[in-house]
Amino acid sequence: MNQNAFRYNPANPIILDFRGCKYADEIHLRIKETFGFPEYYGMNWDAMWDCIDGYFYQDTCRVIEIQGFSSLPQELREYCDPMWEIFQDLKAKGQNVEAHIIS
Repeated sequence: MNQNAFRYNPANPIILDFRGCKYADEIHLRIKETFGFPEYYGMNWDAMWDCIDGYFYQDTCRVIEIQGFSSLPQELREYCDPMWEIFQDLKAKGQNVEAHIIS
């Protein structure tokens, strides 16, 4: 498999599981694995935007269920603020996506 290829995740809902994460790199690794980002994913919020912009253009609403968010250390929850902005920006651009904290 080409390491530069995206592996599109067709699941709906998409489960983004942060349980057990203690560091920012772990957050980005989970994002990378969940959305099937390529090996060159830069493990930062700008890279997330670059990889996810355009991911949710389709007729069916895609739901992202975020698990384990409330169990993250406070500094990691605050670190994830740009992630929420990215999801809101995607929706504002007309991409059919909703993100929710499940636990």
